[in-house]
Amino acid sequence: MPTSVKWHPDLKDVLLMHLDGSVSMDEVLDITAKEGELIKTAPRLTHTIIDVSTVHGVPKNFLSAIPRITSMPASTHPHSGDKLIVGASGLAETFLNIFSKVGRKLYLFKTKEEAIAFLKAQGH
Repeated sequence: MPTSVKWHPDLKDVLLMHLDGSVSMDEVLDITAKEGELIKTAPRLTHTIIDVSTVHGVPKNFLSAIPRITSMPASTHPHSGDKLIVGASGLAETFLNIFSKVGRKLYLFKTKEEAIAFLKAQGH
């Protein structure tokens, strides 16, 4: 499966999500649901680093799925923290910028190290 989500081994209250290859919208929704389940079990605010650096293209119907994604626990739960996107480029970056404006605020970074530095600078 080209997606995964797990707790960061070194950073407290941080999830690592990885999407790889040609990811379908169903896979995006499934991994987002799994992210939400982890967030719901967290005792405090939880941030997610979402690595899309090896994704090919944008899943079909991504823009029309924004309302559904933003209504999921991964976005709505009180413990849902910042969403840090790593490695988006081209059309994916454009779509994620749209998502950030009409859905939920996203922070985009070129590397995972930049995203981690951002979290550490915020005191996480």
